[in-house]
Amino acid sequence: MGTAFSFEGVDDRRNQEGKSFDAVRIPGFGLKLPNSEITIAFWQKVNGAQVQYSVSLSPYDFAHVCRCIAPYNDGKVWFDFGNNHTDGQLSYRPPVSILGKWHHFAFVASQTGNFMKIYRNGALEAQKIGMTPFENINYDLLFGESFGGLLDEVRIYNRALSATEILSIYNANSEKTGEQGKLKVRDAALTVGDYLPWRAYVSNCVETLIQYGTDRYGPLHTDMLMSIIDVQKRESPRKPLLLDGQIYYEERPQRRNPAGSNLWYDQATLRVMYRISRLTGNHKYAEAADRYINAVFKYAVKPNGLLVWGSHIFYDAYSDRAGGDGDGNGPHEILVYHPEWAELYRVNPNATRREIDGIWEWHIVDKQTGQHNRHDDRTAGGDFAFSGGSFALACAFMFSQTHEARYLERSKIIAGWHWQHRDSKTGMVPDAPSTGDRYDAHHCFTTITGPHASQLLRCYELTGDVWFRDVAVSYVKAYDRAAYDPVNHTYAAMLKLDGTPVKAQPRGKGYEAWAPTGPIDVWKTSIYSYEFPLIAAQSYIYAYELTVGDGKADDELLTAVRRWAELIENNLPPKTGRRWKAELQEAMPELSYTDGSYAEDYGRTISFFVHVYHSTKEEHYLTVAKEVARLAIDKLYVNGLFKGHPAKPYYEATNGVGILLHALMELDALPQRWQNAF
Repeated sequence: MGTAFSFEGVDDRRNQEGKSFDAVRIPGFGLKLPNSEITIAFWQKVNGAQVQYSVSLSPYDFAHVCRCIAPYNDGKVWFDFGNNHTDGQLSYRPPVSILGKWHHFAFVASQTGNFMKIYRNGALEAQKIGMTPFENINYDLLFGESFGGLLDEVRIYNRALSATEILSIYNANSEKTGEQGKLKVRDAALTVGDYLPWRAYVSNCVETLIQYGTDRYGPLHTDMLMSIIDVQKRESPRKPLLLDGQIYYEERPQRRNPAGSNLWYDQATLRVMYRISRLTGNHKYAEAADRYINAVFKYAVKPNGLLVWGSHIFYDAYSDRAGGDGDGNGPHEILVYHPEWAELYRVNPNATRREIDGIWEWHIVDKQTGQHNRHDDRTAGGDFAFSGGSFALACAFMFSQTHEARYLERSKIIAGWHWQHRDSKTGMVPDAPSTGDRYDAHHCFTTITGPHASQLLRCYELTGDVWFRDVAVSYVKAYDRAAYDPVNHTYAAMLKLDGTPVKAQPRGKGYEAWAPTGPIDVWKTSIYSYEFPLIAAQSYIYAYELTVGDGKADDELLTAVRRWAELIENNLPPKTGRRWKAELQEAMPELSYTDGSYAEDYGRTISFFVHVYHSTKEEHYLTVAKEVARLAIDKLYVNGLFKGHPAKPYYEATNGVGILLHALMELDALPQRWQNAF
């Protein structure tokens, strides 16, 4: 089509079949329409949301349907193909208004791939598994039925175009200007073969979270972000599908925060929201984050003063009270992530101090030795490294704000608990020294070199006390020396304290089932069980960056960084790891079609390679980061949100979507460096 057709969007009902007068008609095209593989692409500038069809077959017949609607009177974009009473329908609500401006749409259905997809301006915005083939019939094809606006360059292909091909079509006309008879497009200019700017995906996701992802449930509505959101309905289901709830969450599906909100898992998301406001000057993102924090301080506090957050309890938005373990009366437990303590303190310094003082009061069992318990019960228990690091980091932050010496002392006492239990010869550190005969009291894992070391490095940045840095560097170097396998270019996941790697063994029973024997499994299949390879890789580059910043670049650390880079790259693309692969495939049958891994895996991989690039200036590492980012967008970005996993229909905070958003913002920051995604 050489010029844009103008439609008034009015059906004057002058013919008795009820077909629109104001439409372009191709008689009998239903006999020629591709029936199993099809792409329908066009440019349009629509005036409003109403009952209208950009492309359609007439008469309407649900069993022989082909309709592209952008938008309908409900504001949604619809794609009907084949039989829309069975599996032939896909719809979504665009993350931004599509009215009054030119937009390029591509509607794709594939029987071979068993999917339906909708692209807008070269980016995938909606997709689903399943489709129905079209049965050819003598119906007319219409362009612009009851449509109000401009329609141009309608193309129908007898195959499912790839994302790259669709983006190329979009790019080919993205600089055209003019109105009726020409084309006017003012969307972001892209390079052929590339995607939208990284920040665009992040902004769209954050915009969608602010608009649709807050607590709109139960009698009391709050500004907390929901942990699980159906990406098509943009609602948080009260009872989400179980899916990987038993496997990934280690037989504790409540860790997903079903029907609820959990600030702990949104720390990276908060960081991104504040950054977007700083970069754009638009305060609405920061203000939304502030409202979220304030709501938690107001409504999600335990009787002992600690927050309702972490890996056991959350805020149930439907019943407006704590939920999770013990019907909401379970333990306070924080671990792994680096909280945005500075923003929490800015919003409410008294409540933040209460939380951090409560950690010392309820979690630190022995105030002299630093023995701690991941649970807030004041008794000896699971002194896991990734919890201890969180406690030390909280106190280090408080020292950075108040300069009260007691907080620095507390931080060093807590961090010293694991330090004093290291093997004097090998430097190996047990993950949980107090658990007696259990294996985690006598073995070292990437819990030490990953979350714990990264938390100590952050303590150093906050306090300036080199003891934290030196302890963390000691841990990662000791592990590298003992765990690296130069023959197979991998690392052991579990070592005895004498430095002996534990060879692969059949899965044990009970708690033994979570012991990560054999070589590292790069792509995690469970949320917390002693294996954090990607965070370990991040810790190595983090440690190296700090030594460079201190004017003493450590070549031993850089060698280890390159080893991790090689290991991760050799295992790309992200996929289902080996440890619980069969169980996850059974729990999520869509895995056989989607493959891929969790959002956090993509995010941490991107962040790691971006930082390796910054440190080495070797373009190859940046290329890897960008390729993984594109994979994440292809696999996870749907309807203005990122899914937690390609095989799930949900955005899920506990799957690390915030980490992925953070990593994409690191790419956005280039050539400048932004902090690691922890």
